[in-house]
Amino acid sequence: MVRQASLLCLMALGLLVPVAAKACDGGTAHPSVQVTIDRAPVRYDYTQPIEALSNVKTDTVSPYPAHYNMDIGGLMSGIITSEHRIRFKTALNTTRGEGCVFIDDVAISLKLEPTVYVARDFKGKACWFDEILAHEKQHVEIDRVLLREYQGKMTDTLNLELTALQNYTASGGSAAELKTAQNRLQAKLEQVIGMMFTDMMGRRQEMQQAHDSREEYERIKKTCQSFSS
Repeated sequence: MVRQASLLCLMALGLLVPVAAKACDGGTAHPSVQVTIDRAPVRYDYTQPIEALSNVKTDTVSPYPAHYNMDIGGLMSGIITSEHRIRFKTALNTTRGEGCVFIDDVAISLKLEPTVYVARDFKGKACWFDEILAHEKQHVEIDRVLLREYQGKMTDTLNLELTALQNYTASGGSAAELKTAQNRLQAKLEQVIGMMFTDMMGRRQEMQQAHDSREEYERIKKTCQSFSS
């Protein structure tokens, strides 16, 4: 079983640094995009009883009919967070008496913080403990595969989005107009980032649910019922 707590944390910084005036005429370089993965060490907790784990709300559902009485022997609580920083620069065109603001770079950090739980009831039952632990560790690996997949997808999507000049630069005749233009660029890009995060979490649900299959549970059951522990 997997409990998927998720958070989308948006951080945007507008660093207004005067640069060459040619940037206002489209002479600025294409914004750089960097998507990184921050993997926290896996935490393990073998102190909770079955009753406590069975009362935890999970995002994957039991593959058995509703009338089946199922206890949860283990689960993975995986927190995925996404933080981003958007850096802006400004340029002045003294000839036309106007300025422009443009996106200089975009950095996104995807972080996974997993905790694996195995009920303490299985400490003296080697087969069940090992099989449940291996199952929950696979949930962690699925999240790691997911983040690597979306690291590439986010990079490609943002690079494509920022190909068009109007998506990363805008003009204004005053400081207030430049700030408004910056906010507009920021809001549009954050919408794209938010949509990608939502898509990633939907894909995560599908991948994790596939692992919590009836076939997987029956495999564990069959494996351990042939042992006395």
